[in-house]
Amino acid sequence: MKAICLFCIFSVVAVTGCHRAKDRAEPVTVTISADTITHDEEPLMDQLSKAEALTKLLDHKVLVDTLLGAITHQDRVKLISRLADGWDEKEQKYIYRDSTYLFKLGWYRDPMSGDNQSILYDGGKTIRFKDYQVLCPDPAHLEVYGYNLDNTLDSPVIIEVCGRRFLYASVMHFCMGIGCGTNLTLIYDIANKHPTFIENYRIDYSGYYVSDLDGDSIPDLLVTSQADSTDEKFAAETTILSLYQYKYKLGRFTRQPGPPLYRLFGFTAHTFYPNVYSQLSTQ
Repeated sequence: MKAICLFCIFSVVAVTGCHRAKDRAEPVTVTISADTITHDEEPLMDQLSKAEALTKLLDHKVLVDTLLGAITHQDRVKLISRLADGWDEKEQKYIYRDSTYLFKLGWYRDPMSGDNQSILYDGGKTIRFKDYQVLCPDPAHLEVYGYNLDNTLDSPVIIEVCGRRFLYASVMHFCMGIGCGTNLTLIYDIANKHPTFIENYRIDYSGYYVSDLDGDSIPDLLVTSQADSTDEKFAAETTILSLYQYKYKLGRFTRQPGPPLYRLFGFTAHTFYPNVYSQLSTQ
């Protein structure tokens, strides 16, 4: 049995972004509320049980789904309509519609790569996914699995935030193990005919990421960034989840200046990502 100091320094290295690329280290101070845990001499059963045991010792705990719900104020989002989906055999496109709105989604086979690139149709407006990037606080290190590749929409709805209407839907993609935890979301500004794409990795949250976060009657978007690493002290996988506010301005969502709204630290294990994190300072 070895003792752990109450304040433990972890060397966190980002791996994918809105997991950033694995090219930098960031020391992080995390408070652990207990002073002992078994590790090297008495290894835990597996990485999952180790992650669960270490999570119980974290101080300043927060539940991610509860925190996201509090930040996004779901009562400020009005559900207008749930779109029905179907397949148009003649056009070879998916159809998403209600009595007012009609959208189509098809593919274009890229002659160079042979991939089926995704295209959204809104009347005469054509939205080619390849012309847009997934929104990320650190776009230089953006790596997203499944975007612009045989995509379809799941659970498409029309929502209204601060008087503006958006098509909001999960963007589905095929995966063979790698990238299956990547959750892509489309937020399409119906009036301005402009799409925004965001990615969240293994975050279990069913609410809307677009809302009025600060009550100023202007739509906001909550964007996440994750940095994964392996902590050598405990041979445990870790992640830092950062939450950023983007403000709607001139038909686009733009990142607010300054640090993220929240930075959260958690222990992971392979495909397991926690709902319980430790809240870190944003300074």
